[in-house]
Amino acid sequence: PTVVLDALPNRTRFLENLRQGVRDAEDSRTPLTLLTTELEGHETLVAEFGAAVARLTLDSVAQFLDNALRDNDQLGRLGESQFVVLMPETAADEATAIGKRIGTALSQCHVPLGDRTLQLTTRSGVTELTAEASAVTLMRRAEASLLLAEPENGVLV
Repeated sequence: PTVVLDALPNRTRFLENLRQGVRDAEDSRTPLTLLTTELEGHETLVAEFGAAVARLTLDSVAQFLDNALRDNDQLGRLGESQFVVLMPETAADEATAIGKRIGTALSQCHVPLGDRTLQLTTRSGVTELTAEASAVTLMRRAEASLLLAEPENGVLV
């Protein structure tokens, strides 16, 4: 099935999924990691090519992310050009490697826009569940890691 932006869990619905994921990870004593990814230059894309082109680009990124993730990963949308992935049974080092592969693959995607080509650039952050963290704390840490990440397809843990 095709994934479009409107079908992705928003922040509120994703937080509900995250709360359940935290409970499951604590019960099974397995790692849980959040991977956050942001498409860089979204505002420029809207300004130069319009909202419709920006929307199509975000839909394509969402579809790409959905296809690149494992079956038990859960994709959600945090903001206009921000995505989050709940990665059960995944430690930070594995999530970091996945984030780097996704960033590299997206950077190799070139979107033709008339006589120009758009190269996608992302930045990602990774946060792993710790004993003292709640779902809300984990989400805050994930968003903070995204803000600190370099926009060179780097992943900050």
